Amino acid sequence: MKPHQIFIFVIAVLSGLGVLMAIFPQDGIKINDDFTLQFETWHDFLHPAKEVDISEILANNQIDEEDSVEQDTTPLIVMDTAFIDSMQIVYTPVKI
Repeated sequence: MKPHQIFIFVIAVLSGLGVLMAIFPQDGIKINDDFTLQFETWHDFLHPAKEVDISEILANNQIDEEDSVEQDTTPLIVMDTAFIDSMQIVYTPVKI
């Protein structure tokens, strides 16, 4: 495909989605009692950020110090590696 054909395709898809955003009902299309088909509106598309107060959620989900997991401070054992050539790595076993 040529670059201008790809550009025209992308513009056509975005234009189609823009038209769908303009004509789609704000409340959505009710399919049945359990399912409603909804699509982004122009207002939601242009103003996506909404402020939400999560202070109550954070206050209810604090971790107590006695419930926290203790951190393991044992040192890690690093294995010696020897490169025989650029495609093969040989690991030397380490006795613990």
